[in-house]
Amino acid sequence: MAHQACPRKQLMDTQRVHSARTIYWPPADVGMAPRARLIHPRWRVGLLFAVMIVGCAPPVAAPPSPAPPIPPQPATEVRLRVADEKDLATLVAEHRGRVVLVDCWATWCGPCKEQFPHTVEMHRKLAPRGLTVVSLSCNDPDEKEAVLKFLRGQQATFDNLLSRYGASEEGFNALGIKTGAVPYYLLFDRRGKLRDDLGSGTRTEGLKREELDRAVNRLLDEKGE
Repeated sequence: MAHQACPRKQLMDTQRVHSARTIYWPPADVGMAPRARLIHPRWRVGLLFAVMIVGCAPPVAAPPSPAPPIPPQPATEVRLRVADEKDLATLVAEHRGRVVLVDCWATWCGPCKEQFPHTVEMHRKLAPRGLTVVSLSCNDPDEKEAVLKFLRGQQATFDNLLSRYGASEEGFNALGIKTGAVPYYLLFDRRGKLRDDLGSGTRTEGLKREELDRAVNRLLDEKGE
């Protein structure tokens, strides 16, 4: 393959062509006096050689285009639906083979809101081991927007239910909240059987997170069907 550099013969021929005439630099239209623009004959060869060297330089590659920005990933939507005890039973049955923790709470309950971030944390940490978390609000149905606002602030991306009974005694009895107070937790094993219930009231006054964690991990450690 022929070499792409400028050949020496081309340089010599160019020198002979220009040796008989005077070279001016810069051009006449710049406005400089002719005497100041006259180039000494001994500089002609060097100038011509420099011009030819520049002409033989390879083109400079353009800088690569920046990579397109990665669009932000949309967050998982937080949803809430009104439900009763039948809907809760259906939801537990749908998650057969997993341990199901139902957190019964309300926005007007201070201890419920203090404990709720721990429920979200258990969902994130223990879901790979087989835990499914469900939140069940005992607010009145017309308070749905306030409940949803709280859930969004907690990033509660699991199943969220709103009791159609509100905070009535009928609703507590139907949903199995035996103490008639929240927070209250229902814990179902992998076969969908209610195995434990923990909450406020005379039975478990001063419920600690460690107690809830032990109950959940005990069921997670059991072998499935």
